[in-house]
Parts: sequence; C-alpha cells; structure tokens
Amino acid sequence: MPYITKPRRKVIDENIKNLILLDEGEMNYAACQLFMRYIDSQEGGISYKNIQAGLGALHEAECELRRRILTGYEHQKVIANGDIFTDFVRKHNIREYS
Repeated sequence: MPYITKPRRKVIDENIKNLILLDEGEMNYAACQLFMRYIDSQEGGISYKNIQAGLGALHEAECELRRRILTGYEHQKVIANGDIFTDFVRKHNIREYS
C-alpha cells in the first residue's frame, strides 16, 4: 500500500478523477505517461536510479493490486464455480495458502 498523506491523496485524486480509460491500451499509455512525468520530476532526471525507482513503484502497485483485488476476485470465483486445483493440490501434497 502506498502510504501517502491524505492531503497528497486528495491532490492526486483531484487530478485524475476525470480520466476515463476505454481499454487496456489507454491504461498502458496512461501508466507510461505517469512514469515519464515521474522521471522528469526527479532530481537528476533520467538516470538508472530514477528509472529503477519508477519501475519499482509500478511493480509494487501491480503486486498490491494482485494481493488486494485479484486474489479476492479469484476466491469469489472458486466459491461460485468450484476449485479446479483441489485434486492436484491433494495429489502432490501442496500446502495451500490464502
């Protein structure tokens, strides 16, 4: 979770609240634009350090979205449709986690 102050969240939210993305291409474009704005806003501009920091932030955002949203969604679908992995997990004595 990005732990930023509520005032900064408000500023960011205000700036993106009217952004409507129509498909994954536009989502990709928006993410690339945000990344480039981040690089340009950093002291020293484009550098290995700043690129890695920006990529790290994007990676951690993906991890957080997987953990907080995708995992819950997948769990709902397992409940609704049944788990296709149950027999395989038991057969191979794999410890499940949640």
